[in-house]
Amino acid sequence: MEKVEYFDYRKVAKEMNVPDAILKKIEREVKDEFPKDKMMYELHVLRALRSKYWKKAPF
Repeated sequence: MEKVEYFDYRKVAKEMNVPDAILKKIEREVKDEFPKDKMMYELHVLRALRSKYWKKAPF
């Protein structure tokens, strides 16, 4: 994806051991919601990671 500018969600994903495939899926889904707002995009990816919803979701 794009360069991180506001929220370092990739660092958080690495610390939480989020598989790359799941991170990419989250990024795609959030990008659909916020295609032109980079700050909101990064914030919502970070929130999705921290919520740990991805551990329960059928990705």
